[in-house]
Amino acid sequence: MARLDVFLKKQADRQIADYVHWLMGESVTVIEKLGTEFPGGKRGDLVYLLSDADGNRFIFHLEFQQDRSKEPMNLRMVGYDIRLREIYKLPVCGVVIYLKESADEGFNGWFIGKCPIG
Repeated sequence: MARLDVFLKKQADRQIADYVHWLMGESVTVIEKLGTEFPGGKRGDLVYLLSDADGNRFIFHLEFQQDRSKEPMNLRMVGYDIRLREIYKLPVCGVVIYLKESADEGFNGWFIGKCPIG
């Protein structure tokens, strides 16, 4: 993992409410940090339980991607989404922040899930 990726993940973890408000809106509340290790040896960057203004809970998954991924990012995100839904039995909103333009080279399609808010 690249040093910039590690730094940003730590920074975002310390200021997760700011990232959540930036990406999801001010009406969303961070409830708790969740585990990032999934069955099958996969690991995500940051995973949190959130709540919207109506009290509906959902999972927020944030990934930073600095370099081109060996596995296409859309497939990685689908895998994370499924694993998180299986574990927590809640809707999932996954976000990828690409740190370099080249990080999505060879990207072969989109995985677009509807976030449970907005």
